[in-house]
Amino acid sequence: MNNSENKQQQDSNDEFFSMEVDAYLKRVYIEQGYEAAMVATIDFLKMWESCNVGPKNLIYEVDGVILTREDYAIHVIDGIKLCVHGEAMRKESLETSWEEEDDMELLNNVEGLISEQYQQYTTTIREIEERLILRDTLCDTLATNIRHWAHFRFAKPRSTKESLPSSPR
Repeated sequence: MNNSENKQQQDSNDEFFSMEVDAYLKRVYIEQGYEAAMVATIDFLKMWESCNVGPKNLIYEVDGVILTREDYAIHVIDGIKLCVHGEAMRKESLETSWEEEDDMELLNNVEGLISEQYQQYTTTIREIEERLILRDTLCDTLATNIRHWAHFRFAKPRSTKESLPSSPR
């Protein structure tokens, strides 16, 4: 490799590294936990300082508060932790809202079904009551008609066997 290729490779590595530090630390935090992410952050800060890019006095300032390297690393990892857990909470919230939406749709469907079944039940009860009234009316009418028929069929019916007509054979 010549000198210009080395410079291009170094520039692309630096650009990749600097643009991907947050993603790298986040991945380390997710895969290996808080302590590993803390070590990786402190190592990165030490490398940053040794490249004469970072502060010379090893003090970092966040929102007007001066922090040491370790405190700054804690601040960075806590931010990553909030980000990771915030994403998880958003996913859970989104899944929960979808589940709640599905549950509400199911609940509305079940309520509609219950309402429809109740209407069928009340209609059936009403029809049963109407048929019972019709049965009683038909029974009374039949008894009256049989009584009239019997009076016309039998002359002065009596409660003896002789008053009954003889059956044809």
